[in-house]
Amino acid sequence: MNESGNIGASHGSHSLLDRTEIGRTAVVLLAGFTFTAIAFWPSRYFCVVPYEASVRPQLSTLYTAVHAFKALGGSYPTTEQGLSALATKPTLPPLPLTWKSLVKMDSLIDPWGTPYVYRLVDPEKGIIAIHSNGPDLKEGTEDDLSLEQ
Repeated sequence: MNESGNIGASHGSHSLLDRTEIGRTAVVLLAGFTFTAIAFWPSRYFCVVPYEASVRPQLSTLYTAVHAFKALGGSYPTTEQGLSALATKPTLPPLPLTWKSLVKMDSLIDPWGTPYVYRLVDPEKGIIAIHSNGPDLKEGTEDDLSLEQ
């Protein structure tokens, strides 16, 4: 025990034990902040692979529904009508000859909460493009997931 009543070597106004305790507290706080940051960071940045596994079949389902729309209605949905023409009757021309709902509206949204993007590339050849903007939510980046056939 030193003259100030603390156990350990005295260094200024704090003992060596006080400084050790401060260091331990800082480490515990830093670990807690790190854990919290990781636990509450938006999962869309960490879970690309599981979501990708669900996006591919959904793109394929939408692709099939677009071709069913053409078989029923006589033409593909236009780019302007979009994929919503599969769930709600289009009001923009060309109107389908026959229409029925082929998908639910919520199936038109990707796992990141944004609508799938649809383009009618070549109606004569039946070429359509459907894609998800992926976890970064930006079109035209390397994490986009697409189907063009």
